Amino acid sequence: MAISLFAAKAIVQMYGLDMARRQGVSVESFPEHVLQQSTTDNSELEALAKEWGVNGAAFNKGMMSQMQQNPDDTTSDCYVDTAASNVELIVLSDFTAYTLGGFDAATFFELFKIWNIKYLQ
Repeated sequence: MAISLFAAKAIVQMYGLDMARRQGVSVESFPEHVLQQSTTDNSELEALAKEWGVNGAAFNKGMMSQMQQNPDDTTSDCYVDTAASNVELIVLSDFTAYTLGGFDAATFFELFKIWNIKYLQ
């Protein structure tokens, strides 16, 4: 899956390189040291959307871990499915990756449907 640098960074920071690769995120196109850096943006709306996406993914990950018998288990199907859902949530919140280079309602709803399917799994 080809995604923006922001989304790749957020996913790597939350799950690490191995899980990002297992979820199909093409992190090889970015240097590893760049993936570890935080992102900055000049658009307040884009920054807010990204922050909500990353915080939503972190909240989702936390809820998932507390519903497992062993909250530290990173090999369960639940953990892997949550990672897949969170990848889509972070991609959804990255407006710069949209076709028009900014917020586009049609693209948002298409990505929202993809995320919703992953979330329900």
